[in-house]
Amino acid sequence: MRNIKRLLLVLIGIAIGVSAVIFVLTNRDPVALRFLYFESRPLWISAVVLAAFAAGLACGLGYAAWISLVYRRRLKAVHREFEELEEELIAFRNQPLEDADPLPGPGGYHETSG
Repeated sequence: MRNIKRLLLVLIGIAIGVSAVIFVLTNRDPVALRFLYFESRPLWISAVVLAAFAAGLACGLGYAAWISLVYRRRLKAVHREFEELEEELIAFRNQPLEDADPLPGPGGYHETSG
């Protein structure tokens, strides 16, 4: 099953790579980008689209890495708290039982013999 998944991922990667090459070769028209007072020199439209795609990919991966880091910190804190509570539970279980007053009977009073 693992080999099938790997093969499928390799085939998908090859398909995406071939599609990107075809996209670059068929979109060679020059285009100048304008934003406010900035104007770029004419670039292939495919280069502009691929640059935007790469920028979006980088932002998405950065955000995912940041979220992963936040949740790892939370998981470590919860794990630490779990270990502390487990140690406390073990300590309570190992305490000797003490002679305590008997529990009150019905009505809230102590039953005494005599």
